[in-house]
Amino acid sequence: VHVTVTMALVSSTLPKMLASADIVVVACGQPELVTGKWLKNGALVVDCGSNTMHDTSHVQGHRLVGDVHFHSASQVASFITPVPGGVGPMTVAMLMKNTVLCYERALRKVQELGQWKLRCLPLDLKEPVPSDLDR
Repeated sequence: VHVTVTMALVSSTLPKMLASADIVVVACGQPELVTGKWLKNGALVVDCGSNTMHDTSHVQGHRLVGDVHFHSASQVASFITPVPGGVGPMTVAMLMKNTVLCYERALRKVQELGQWKLRCLPLDLKEPVPSDLDR
């Protein structure tokens, strides 16, 4: 397998660069910057952006969008992560996993020293996971 990884800044050459990419990961912090016109047919698109955009049709007066213009990109891409709901839940899951791993390491260290009497508390997992985005 041959892979070339290119990190690009937002510039006039970006559309040309993306037009040949099979996999595009976008994390630029600019709402809906990347459009379907910039993408190669069948590209896989991972949108890591999380931006608010003014929208009076929503109760809060804004909506959450990514760095990729979802509608136009989804017409071209073979797969695209949605915003919200794409990489965000995975990021939170990995942060929680790392938090638990750090706690477990700290707990083992403290137990070895015999200083504290700590124990794990049961979790009350909710199914489906509650979301504050639906409010």
